[in-house]
Amino acid sequence: MLVVAMVCVLEHILNLRKNGAFTHLSKLSANDRSSAAVEKVNKAIDTTQASIDNLPYSDNSHETVTCLEVIEHFPLETYKKTISELYRVEKSTIVIAVPYKEDIKNSLITCPSCHTKFNQDFHMRSFDEEKMSSLFDKKMRN
Repeated sequence: MLVVAMVCVLEHILNLRKNGAFTHLSKLSANDRSSAAVEKVNKAIDTTQASIDNLPYSDNSHETVTCLEVIEHFPLETYKKTISELYRVEKSTIVIAVPYKEDIKNSLITCPSCHTKFNQDFHMRSFDEEKMSSLFDKKMRN
């Protein structure tokens, strides 16, 4: 199983594994673009440092690919390429977790110095049923 997530999620998965979860998996891999994140967990599981929109894995190399609380942070082109990459490396299953019906416009904050408005969690998009369904559209696979 390939896990693409923030370090705190990877650490949570490692804690679950220590307590008996995921022991049936013969291989648990993790990817993060941050070298600090990879360094933090790489002794416990197989890790790689790479950008999610250019994963260093062969086609269909992971039975299950999870992408947890990640894709909502990307600009459109990176978002599209990321979805395509997840499909490319998965063999049978993709699990994606994203914010559900988050009201991004009403959760903007303003920088006191430059007055730029931005989402406090740096989310660039929110998801509802229609947007989630579009992730599984064949057009997103290529």
